Amino acid sequence: SNPATTTFSTLTCEMQVEIRSTNWMFRKVARHDPWAETGMSAAMVWVVARAVALRAESTPAIVPFRPRVAIQPPVAAALDGAHLAAAGLEGLRRAGVLASIRRAPNGRLAWSSVAIQVTGSPRETAARLSTPETWSVFPGWKSVKRIPASTSKSQSKSPPPPDPLLIAVEDDISLVDLDAVWALSPMAPGRATAVEGDIRGAVFAWQAWPGDDLRTTTAVLSMHPRLDAAGFIERKLVAAEPLLEHAFSIALSYVDAAAIADDFTRRFPSSSVR
Repeated sequence: SNPATTTFSTLTCEMQVEIRSTNWMFRKVARHDPWAETGMSAAMVWVVARAVALRAESTPAIVPFRPRVAIQPPVAAALDGAHLAAAGLEGLRRAGVLASIRRAPNGRLAWSSVAIQVTGSPRETAARLSTPETWSVFPGWKSVKRIPASTSKSQSKSPPPPDPLLIAVEDDISLVDLDAVWALSPMAPGRATAVEGDIRGAVFAWQAWPGDDLRTTTAVLSMHPRLDAAGFIERKLVAAEPLLEHAFSIALSYVDAAAIADDFTRRFPSSSVR
């Protein structure tokens, strides 16, 4: 947009990144799983496109905006990717994985969302996606274990609210620490908040809507992963270039959603029709 004329333009950017020609660190990450290279490419193309847009909007009196406030993830209940399931985006969903990045007013990441098409009804898909064991296919998650609920008894005569389900995640990826304890509210299945670990405060949520034909569901993963806190390298990179906060999120959202889509294709090839 041009603040002086209130005119708007749509900027598109296409890029193919040759990860194998980059440094050792990027090559190592790209080899971790089948979706890493695409996720890294998506992150890079977003940074380039957003940087160009910021430069295009700048004038001698207006310099490109850089957020200065501390990174603060939203609560899990705020995550919403409903816009990616809109009927008007059917063509884009059929073309491949559809993603979006929502920015907070202060310029920081609000959350990223990724939409995939999976076989099955929205109801059964939502049930599968709210089961923590399903998330064990997330790249970088070596194990997912439920933590036994507290056995302490309340002295109150009224029934206490249900305790959140806690799961312990152990990672198997270098250069980033994803070990964490996640809390899942019984009242909001499919939504999780990291309550322990370097990425404490990270959130993600699954949602499901009718798909683009009778046998599919549009499943959307939204997240703020706090990768800026997951390691020294990530922290330094985001401090040097704030756009990488958004880029890391869209990359992780993509690989996690793509892994789920692949897993569902193998496990549920012919789920029930709505």
